Amino acid sequence: MLDRLGEIGCPTTVVVGAQDAPFRRPAELLADRIAGAQLVVIQDAAHSPQLENPDAWLDAIGAHLDRARAS
Repeated sequence: MLDRLGEIGCPTTVVVGAQDAPFRRPAELLADRIAGAQLVVIQDAAHSPQLENPDAWLDAIGAHLDRARAS
């Protein structure tokens, strides 16, 4: 499906924990291949950034929603 990611036309934010080693590269690929996507790497977090660093995660989600509303 990687070759079809360019078809996504809605605002996209890819969120990954900085210490989530198995998912860092896939997250980067998603963000690179989805036009206009933003990659947010949550520091002090691994696979569950919403639990491990909730303030940073909420900031990322809030920024995404602001961007989506503006588009």
